[in-house]
Amino acid sequence: MPKIKRQTIITITPKQFLDACSKEEKNELWHLINAEVFSNNWDSTDLAKIDKVKTAKTDIQLPFSSEKFATAWQTWKEYKKKEHGFKFKTDISERATLKRLAIDSGHEERRAIEMIRRSIEKGWSGLFPLPSGYVPKKNNNQRKNFGR
Repeated sequence: MPKIKRQTIITITPKQFLDACSKEEKNELWHLINAEVFSNNWDSTDLAKIDKVKTAKTDIQLPFSSEKFATAWQTWKEYKKKEHGFKFKTDISERATLKRLAIDSGHEERRAIEMIRRSIEKGWSGLFPLPSGYVPKKNNNQRKNFGR
């Protein structure tokens, strides 16, 4: 005797689907759609329908919770964009950079902020660990006000 299968088809619009997704799910979906494996399975009209996914940005958790570090990090991103034409393409790359910054600073907020400040001062495009024994000069207004 043959088995009877019950099928239900629910029709929703792409907007309804996206509205039901969390920011993390939208971000993951965007990365999956843009993966090379799937690139031949989508046409431009499909991608246009879910273009909203590309703008969905998850919150980046900073390694240090102070306003001073948040300001320094924002200053770094603005500097990189203006001086070097660089913008993080994904949250993944920004999180990786923040993780490397935390490690290279020995998980010390003061050193991480100094690494950012020093890179901007030198015109560098990257963040580099401070030399061992590096002590920032005292009474320098630029350093004193950086990150506020």
